[in-house]
Amino acid sequence: METNSTKYFFEGKSAKIKSMSKIIRQVAPLYANILLYGEAGTGKNTVAKYIHIKSKRSGEVNFLNPSKFYKKDLSGDSIDKKIRNLFIKSSNGTIIINDIADFNKVLQNTLHNIVKYAEETNVRVIACTSQDLKELVRQKRFNSTLYHLFPANITVPPLRDRKEDIPSLADIFLTELKASNSLEKKISNELLEILVAYNYPGNVRELESLITNLYLKSDVEDLLLPSHLTEDFGMTHSKVSNRLSDDLYRLARNMLKSGELTSKIDVYQEYKEIVEIPLIKAALDITNRNKSVAANLLNINRNTLAKLLKEYNID
Repeated sequence: METNSTKYFFEGKSAKIKSMSKIIRQVAPLYANILLYGEAGTGKNTVAKYIHIKSKRSGEVNFLNPSKFYKKDLSGDSIDKKIRNLFIKSSNGTIIINDIADFNKVLQNTLHNIVKYAEETNVRVIACTSQDLKELVRQKRFNSTLYHLFPANITVPPLRDRKEDIPSLADIFLTELKASNSLEKKISNELLEILVAYNYPGNVRELESLITNLYLKSDVEDLLLPSHLTEDFGMTHSKVSNRLSDDLYRLARNMLKSGELTSKIDVYQEYKEIVEIPLIKAALDITNRNKSVAANLLNINRNTLAKLLKEYNID
């Protein structure tokens, strides 16, 4: 049965979550092993468990973590036996491999030999990683034959690419906190605006930690306000903004210096496009491509937006 911890991924409004959910519905009933890509904190394990639920498999879900294998286990039969026993235990179920890119070459070879015959015990393997395995294969840092045992690839989007889902995520985290603490709290509109504007380098995990912190530190108050945010959050947000400002400044200097060397470069127009195009695309994404709402969000006339879309050839 689905729990809140899985449901919040798949009832989102964002286009990327809807796209991911569609792929999962197509792949889950199949036997194929799956590679789950995503930054730290995006919830790859939650997605993997959700795939198991949708697969209708009757067996267990078990985890295989590289951190559980120590130097003394890196050779001989012990490591092979441990992994094989886990596969037997997971018959007709799912094994979720955490951080598969962290396995050394000995473990990769062992995994390859076992995953190759996982079908005999009807075990689906879902491997999670935040690294580009295809690039690691090219660099000969990852076993190419093991890589090809995972034909289905799914990317879990970072929270900054699914900001439309932040309000519902926050509500679900608050509901879970209420269930264990018996104290209902809500987020003020002012605080919600701040939460949605933030970019969350720690992704969903960071949002959950932040909501928990707000809930616990607001004592008995039933409305969470911007004043309940810790100084650390403000500093982090400020650092992100300052870093972006510094990057844009360096870009401007480099472009102006290039413009001095040749009159063919329209520095102002090129810089304007670099900044303006992502802003317009973000507004369209956030509003599900409703141009009137996007124009209002950008505080410009709808006709002005239409001209910009044509000028920048944005579909």
